Amino acid sequence: MLTPYFFDFKMFFSVVYRSITGSDKIEAPLGFKRLLFLIAFVPFYLWIQVVNYIAFLIDEILFRGYRGISVKNALFIVGIPRSGTTFMHRLFSLDDQFTAVKTWEMIFAPAICQKYFWLFVGKLDGMIGSPFKKLILAFEKSVASEFNKIHKVGLFETEEDEVMFLTSFTSCYLYFFFPDRRMTDYVFFDEKLSFEQRKKIMDYRRALIKKHMFVFGEGKTYMTKNPADSGKIASIHEFFPDGKIVYLVRSPYQSVASVLNLFHNMYKVANTEMDKELLREMAEMSVSYWYEYAERALETVPEGQKVTVLYSDMVSDPITTAEKVYGDLGYTISEYFHEVLVKETERAKQYTSKHNYDIETHGMTKEQITETYGHVFDRYGIAKQA
Repeated sequence: MLTPYFFDFKMFFSVVYRSITGSDKIEAPLGFKRLLFLIAFVPFYLWIQVVNYIAFLIDEILFRGYRGISVKNALFIVGIPRSGTTFMHRLFSLDDQFTAVKTWEMIFAPAICQKYFWLFVGKLDGMIGSPFKKLILAFEKSVASEFNKIHKVGLFETEEDEVMFLTSFTSCYLYFFFPDRRMTDYVFFDEKLSFEQRKKIMDYRRALIKKHMFVFGEGKTYMTKNPADSGKIASIHEFFPDGKIVYLVRSPYQSVASVLNLFHNMYKVANTEMDKELLREMAEMSVSYWYEYAERALETVPEGQKVTVLYSDMVSDPITTAEKVYGDLGYTISEYFHEVLVKETERAKQYTSKHNYDIETHGMTKEQITETYGHVFDRYGIAKQA
């Protein structure tokens, strides 16, 4: 193997073929919006693959030293979507003992040579007042303003590792852009994929982490958050045996309503409105499974390598939550980061959420949530609503 680069081209072309031919195996009609998406996305995506593969070849010539990097005591923040993983990830990113990947790296610079190239471009841009960066930020604000109300996105934001799997075409989130049921196998990553499939994907993930640390992570600990890792806990423990896991739990009344809204908006990127019955099915399939599987899988992770945090505790008192996480997992809070936590705790006291999603908007009721997720309420002592 010339490089560790991985792209599931067979699945990609199979899904694209089904999309173009209007196969009944694709759960979305081939309307104008979907056709426009395919025309724009497929050439761009293939161009990314070619560029990345060439860059990985260059790395094997110029930067083979990355192979000797050890990924030790990495921190994996997991929990179903909308459970506070982004909040914790970006909060802990302010602690300089950790290093985390930004979106631009995962999409445009997975290779070391690409990282150095874009860092050089960024430095030149900064010397003339950062017009290039300002243009990107303005563009992001204009096209992603609605989505940013749900989850702040941007090339310069730290982001979840699932973006790595988007570029290798091995992410469950690809279902929303290519509604092929085969993509939902990645929801059940540990239990539906073969060992060979899991190994290819996790080896590729480790290679990407090493490449990031080669440039940004000297003397630091790698940190990531990824809701889809809720279905990968056994694989994380298998391929990163000394890794630490934070599992975030939020009341299903808030998280499920928010997930329905998130999935609805993701689907609309490439399609028309998502059928409510299909939306509820997709949300229940992933959320129910991840809640149940995470509870099961975490039992196999040794004490000292896992900690469970309630979303309500984290947002109301970040400093106490961080002290618990760091203490249970063996990390040290520096004086600087302690000051950051004090400020964040003061800010939390004044914060009022702007997101009040109504479960019934997408055809569910509180009674259904109470019944479906009863084990979550009972296990974590979360109050049920009448």
